[in-house]
Amino acid sequence: MPNSLFVSCAEPSGDRLAADVIRAVQRALPDLHIYGCCGPRLRSLGAESVVDMETVAVMGVTAVLQRVRPLLQARRRLRAKLTEGPDLALFVDGPSLHLPLAREARKRGVTTVGLVCPQVWAWKPERTTEIAKAYAHLWCLFDFEPPLMQAAAAVHDCVVRHVGHPVLDRLPDASQRQRSPTALFGLAPGSRQQELERHIKPFLEAAHHVRRTHPGAHFLWAGTAPDALPDWIRPVPSIVDLQPCHAVLSKSGTVTLELAWMGVPQVVAHAVSPLTHAVGRMLVRHVDHIALPNVLNRQAVVPEFVGALQPATLAHALVQAADQTAPPLPHVGSRGATTRMADALVELLPSTGPLRSSRLPGAP
Repeated sequence: MPNSLFVSCAEPSGDRLAADVIRAVQRALPDLHIYGCCGPRLRSLGAESVVDMETVAVMGVTAVLQRVRPLLQARRRLRAKLTEGPDLALFVDGPSLHLPLAREARKRGVTTVGLVCPQVWAWKPERTTEIAKAYAHLWCLFDFEPPLMQAAAAVHDCVVRHVGHPVLDRLPDASQRQRSPTALFGLAPGSRQQELERHIKPFLEAAHHVRRTHPGAHFLWAGTAPDALPDWIRPVPSIVDLQPCHAVLSKSGTVTLELAWMGVPQVVAHAVSPLTHAVGRMLVRHVDHIALPNVLNRQAVVPEFVGALQPATLAHALVQAADQTAPPLPHVGSRGATTRMADALVELLPSTGPLRSSRLPGAP
C-alpha cells in the first residue's frame, strides 16, 4: 500500500513552496498518496484537495471576521482527515490554521513537519513552546531562526533545522539581470483576491503619476491584471518577467525577497484596513519593518509604506528607487533548499530511502 502524505498550505506562496517540494518527492515516490488543503499548484500534481486553499487564504482581521463560518468548516474537514492517520503531515506556514491541527495530529502519533518557522521574532517569543509542541520537525528558511527555537525544541522533542530559502532555486540571481534600455517599471500588487482589491487602485494611480513626469515610461503587471489596462501597461505571467525593470512597486511578502534576489530595486506598499493596521502595531513588537529585505537587514534598505497608500508618494519613491541597487540578502542560506526538503520528506516516510545523497545539515 502506498504511503500517504497530508499537506496543508494556507496561501499562494505556501502552495508554490509545497508544490516545488512535492514535485521532487514524486520523482522518487510516484505512487505517494497526497491530500489536504491544496492550492492550484498542488492540485495540478494530483493532490486530493480536501479543502481548497482559496477557502482559507484570507489576510487581516476584517477579512477573517467576514469569513468565520467557512474557515471553521474547513478546519473541521482537515481535522477529520488527520484523524485517519497519514504516514506524515506537512504544514506549510499559516500558523493560525496549522498549529492547532498539527498539535492534535502529533498527539495522535502522526509525524508532523512544519515548513517555514512562524515568525516568533516578530510576534510573541513565548510562542516557541506552542510551535515545538505542534511539530516533530521544524524547517526554517532563515539561519537565525533555529537558535530562537532551541530551548523549547529541546523540551518538546522538536528537531529544528535551517534548510535555506527555495527562492534561490527557482529564480535567476542578480548576476543574470539585464536592465531594460528604456524606462520600464513593474507592478506586483499580490495574488490573493483581497490583495488585488486593495492594491489595484493605488498601484494604477501611482503608475499614472510616474507617466506624468516620465511620459515614455512603460510598466509590466505581474499576475492577475484588471480587464482594462492602458496600452503602456503589459501583463506578464511571472515575477521573473520583472527582472529587466528599473524598479518595481510591490506588495509585501515573499515577492520582496524574490525581487531582491533577482537584483531588482523595489518599493513595498501594503494597504490594510485601519483595524488590521492598529492590531498589527500592537502585536508585532520586535521588528520595525514588513518588507523581508528590511527585516533581514534590520534596517530600511528598501522604501516601505503601510496603511492608507498615497499614489503620488509611491510614484516618487518608485522613480527614486530606479537609481538604486538591490539590497543584500543575509540569512537565506545557499541554493538547493528544495532538494534538501524533498530528501528529508522521503527519509521521514516509512520504508523509503533518500531521494539522493544530499542530506539536511545535521542529518545522519
